[in-house]
Amino acid sequence: MIAKLRELRSAAKEQSVGMRRKLVLYWISMALAVFAGFLLILSLLGVFSDAEQRAGELLSVQQAASAASVMADMDELTARCIAMSEEISRSLQTLLQTHGLSFDELNDNPDALREIQENLYAPLSATMLVGRCSGAFAVLDATTNTRAASAAVSRSGVYLRAANISAQSSPGRALTYFRGIPDIARTEGVQLHNRWNLEFDSSLIPGYAERMGQTVTRLAAACYWTEKRPLTGTWESVMLLCVPILEGGRVRGLCGIEISELYFKLMHPGLSSRFGNLMTLIAPAGEDSIALDGAMLGGTEGSYLEASGLLAVKHGSHYNTYTAGSEVYVGVHQTLDMKDADGRPLQLVTLVSAAGVHQAAMQSRVRLVSVSLAFLLLMVGVSLFLSSRFVRPIAQSLEAIQAEQPLTGQRSGISEIDELIAFVQSRTQKASIGKESLPPGIAVLLRDFAERVGDLTAAERGILHYYIDGHEIEEIPGLAFISMATVRKHNSNLYRKLHVASRDELMLYIDLFRRCDCLDDIQK
Repeated sequence: MIAKLRELRSAAKEQSVGMRRKLVLYWISMALAVFAGFLLILSLLGVFSDAEQRAGELLSVQQAASAASVMADMDELTARCIAMSEEISRSLQTLLQTHGLSFDELNDNPDALREIQENLYAPLSATMLVGRCSGAFAVLDATTNTRAASAAVSRSGVYLRAANISAQSSPGRALTYFRGIPDIARTEGVQLHNRWNLEFDSSLIPGYAERMGQTVTRLAAACYWTEKRPLTGTWESVMLLCVPILEGGRVRGLCGIEISELYFKLMHPGLSSRFGNLMTLIAPAGEDSIALDGAMLGGTEGSYLEASGLLAVKHGSHYNTYTAGSEVYVGVHQTLDMKDADGRPLQLVTLVSAAGVHQAAMQSRVRLVSVSLAFLLLMVGVSLFLSSRFVRPIAQSLEAIQAEQPLTGQRSGISEIDELIAFVQSRTQKASIGKESLPPGIAVLLRDFAERVGDLTAAERGILHYYIDGHEIEEIPGLAFISMATVRKHNSNLYRKLHVASRDELMLYIDLFRRCDCLDDIQK
């Protein structure tokens, strides 16, 4: 079996490959090398870098997920706050009717306000225990003391806040009493907030004064969100969802929920990606900038993004570029179905550091350039190897033929070259026959033919020389400056005197004289 394989291998090696096939292979290799060089140039220019496109796709996917999550939470909170407003409005209407009071008579009436606040605690605490928020409030457009220095903005109500901030609501959630009559907190067993105050500062809520006394027929249309604002008496900033409290169809106060900046960070932490942490923020809509002062920021780990200043926006194909001072971010934003106190829509923005995208693009470009360069070097090497293998046997054979060196008879691997070598070898062997070694019959044949050539006229001998030089009959008139008819006449005499029947027979004699190195005998 092994001997048979060796025999097949030897036979395969002896097979010659056509020059055309080798040229095709060579040019294919060269074309691939040029293509690899072209890819290398495009790679260096960043044409094939897909990091920007992938970053845009990732940002869009994250934006869609964040928008769905935010809107689901906000729709649920809005529905709870509307239900809470309806419950509070019914309770307020019942209390006023029971005591025979008008709403304006609640001012300077601490007993009535205490009873109202006692009724407020249940719906507010229920919202806090099940809603994804950090606080819940209800404030009425009334005050215990209209003669107090702060009476213009001091309003009665209850404000509950979470004692421990976490991203999940829990039935066992600990609450603190931030605003309201302290006796109610003691009755309910709730600890007072360390920044507790008796009444609200209504200036915390944008649009509060303008909405009091307005007529509202549909609560869902009257709901609005505030932009981020500092919470009076604390170091925290919050967003508030505000829903009117109605009495007789007119706005008599606001209730709603709070989302603190810390709570928003916990709800929307930075998400790790190959480009860096993805950040989420909600901000009032702007033309070509985003006001960070009024924005709620999610997790910003690994960045220098702060809730202050402006974020300039430059729109791009895969994503937008956002600039805050010396810091540059890339991302996307969309308008939410949420409006602030002035009726402006809020925007949800998803950002990632531009440096992370540029670094990923550079890494992708380096990988592509490396692959292209390696492929280019490989193809150049293959081309050089094939050209060397292709040219070497041709050059060696031509050099041997030109130097009239003996040919070894070894196969070059190229069928055309092998045939050339075989032909030259046979011609050399035939040309090596000299006069001395001619067979007697051949010698007599050549001598007789040479004698007959001596009988030719000068014109006929000239025609014979043209045939010896390899010219065709059609070429002789132009060379000898005679007509074709004259050439044919000389031809006829030539054939008759030399005893040949045709030009082919004449050429055989000429070839025989040439092989025997005897052409001089008929060229004299």
